Amino acid sequence: MESIDPGKLNTILKGQKGEQDLITALRRVRAEYGYVPPEAIALIAKALRVAQSRVYSVATFYDEFRAQPVVEQMAKQGSAGRVDEQILTKEKMVVLRNIGSINPEDIDSSIATGGYDALKKALTSMSPGELARVILSSGLKERDSGFPVGGRWLSLAEASAEKKYVVCYASDKEPGISINEILLAGDPHSLLEGMMIAAYAIGASECYLYIPSEFTLALRRLELALKQARERGFLGSKLMSTSFNLNIEVRDGPRFLSCEPEIGVIPFIEGNRASPRISPPFPQNPGLWGKPTFVGSAETFYSIPWIIQKGPDAFSQYGTESDRGTKVLALGGKVSHTGIVEVPMGMSLRQLIFNIGGGIKEEHKFKAAHIGGPSGGCLPMNLLDTPLAPRSLAELGLDFGSGSVIVLGGDACMVDLAKILVHFTFEHYCGACAPGRLGVKQMLDILTRVSQGEGKEEDIQRLERIGSLMKEASLCAMCRAASNPVMTTVRYFRDEYEAHIHEKRCPAGVCPMSQA
Repeated sequence: MESIDPGKLNTILKGQKGEQDLITALRRVRAEYGYVPPEAIALIAKALRVAQSRVYSVATFYDEFRAQPVVEQMAKQGSAGRVDEQILTKEKMVVLRNIGSINPEDIDSSIATGGYDALKKALTSMSPGELARVILSSGLKERDSGFPVGGRWLSLAEASAEKKYVVCYASDKEPGISINEILLAGDPHSLLEGMMIAAYAIGASECYLYIPSEFTLALRRLELALKQARERGFLGSKLMSTSFNLNIEVRDGPRFLSCEPEIGVIPFIEGNRASPRISPPFPQNPGLWGKPTFVGSAETFYSIPWIIQKGPDAFSQYGTESDRGTKVLALGGKVSHTGIVEVPMGMSLRQLIFNIGGGIKEEHKFKAAHIGGPSGGCLPMNLLDTPLAPRSLAELGLDFGSGSVIVLGGDACMVDLAKILVHFTFEHYCGACAPGRLGVKQMLDILTRVSQGEGKEEDIQRLERIGSLMKEASLCAMCRAASNPVMTTVRYFRDEYEAHIHEKRCPAGVCPMSQA
């Protein structure tokens, strides 16, 4: 290993002044040495005037800061960077409106389709209060937390503070889901415009955009889009010749698998560990650096310019009475057509699978639809007419989660599926609270025994009790939702659990049952 030269390190850390620069300082050291040498911890702490324990805590929490030298191989993406090929339908509605129809690396291509027109309208002809009331009347809710966006804006606008922030997180929550990656790579300017409008509405002068480091194409295009926006006067001082000043900074980092992105992104930007807590910052509570902060998902920001241009009624015509607008989903599994699709809130699961997905593949028979990724749940054939909307899904014990809808055929074992999904949570949860830490381990142990033909009479009831307790008492949303695949498969496919336990038989022929 290369020895650390304090003088060289001080040069690397030049300009880094305090704890808010900790992540940047660690990245500079990593860029120079290829990793973060343990002996650099004390030098970084001294340079930034923070405790060594603080530097060590952050450096060891995030995977990107390795303590040993490694050989990295960067995946190369094609120069064409076509992302629209994964879009299923030609009708792209709101969020996907520009994917495939613009050149994402050319701001003029975005402007030609109305890009930044909503920002100009907001800055020149609407007050912040009017802007917030338009969004409120549209019925737009934050796509993850479910709170009315316009209502948050009004509360934040009234908050008295010398500094306010807007934070966008563009993480897909779970590996294998690429919705945000496709959005950011295919239409970066619409996201930036949505953030600018939100900042104007609440009186913020700084925005932060979090994006996973693995989204390399999207990251490159976002940086280019920011450069182009600044050159056109859409960012910086006196936006569009008004008195409004704004800066947007991109922060790339790891996915926050141990806690929901809206929770993890604020401590990450601040240079802290992304630890779970009860809820994201609400308008009346301190957010980034203790200041009023609007935190939203990328999908939420994409809807904002469209609403300002088309009007709130145009947006509210999509969806249901309680859930307005559209939802972007990733459809996969045993369907004829897989990919990304935008549907009105309330479209039935049957319509999604058979009208848009082209139905079940010929050699397969529909068994269940798994919605929401590892923290999601399964719905059987008799619930195919379930509306795809937050309230309807919540009544069945699940939510959109990562936005994935995976169609399962007759060769899927529901016990094995539940075991795989709980094992994913076991590998990535934080272990901060006892209900989550113990509950996930106990559920995994039971599911493993059942899948091996060693299940006991009382195991099904134990799974239900543990799942209920985790939902009530776990600290983070990840562990609260970890029981969803178990609870829904037990509820709708109880006969498969009973076959594993009583008959020592896997109906799908997947589990390696013992002959005990």
